[in-house]
Amino acid sequence: MIQHYIMSRHLVTCFFSATVLCLIFLSGCTEGTDPKILSARKLSQLSDSPGKAESIKLAREASDKDEEFIISGKVGVRDLNQWWVDGFATFWITEAGQEEANHGGPGHDPDSCPFCKRKWKETVAVIQCIDKNANVIPIDAKTLFDLKEGDFVTVKGKGEIDDSGILNVKTSGVYIHPQQ
Repeated sequence: MIQHYIMSRHLVTCFFSATVLCLIFLSGCTEGTDPKILSARKLSQLSDSPGKAESIKLAREASDKDEEFIISGKVGVRDLNQWWVDGFATFWITEAGQEEANHGGPGHDPDSCPFCKRKWKETVAVIQCIDKNANVIPIDAKTLFDLKEGDFVTVKGKGEIDDSGILNVKTSGVYIHPQQ
């Protein structure tokens, strides 16, 4: 009888230990995502594409009329070392395909290139993810969306051309295309 009690107790202890180890293993060793990031992501990230995108050039024209538009592009710009803004949900995109133009190469300067001197600024946009008060969300886009250079996004928003001639888009949503 005592042997049966000891054996039962041993089985309960082993079962309890195994359960605890399984829970630790299944929960992982990393910390969960910050609730502030999850909330901002829920506000900004779209689960589906917002519709058919137009060119950045056409969106520039819509910005004069204060109209909402949809554009798509690749995250990053070849001539910029940093495509994001530290501490803010702001990042650069390039119209898909433009960066692969045959005339560009390492050290290519679109401002001095006679072929794209006027076209470079028509193919890039600065994306600013805003909160309910129209302020740029104070979280890096890399952290907020887990973005990487070369990711493909579609954004919906309104824009304006800044003093340097670049389209700045305040988004009402960002769709991140699945990696191919």
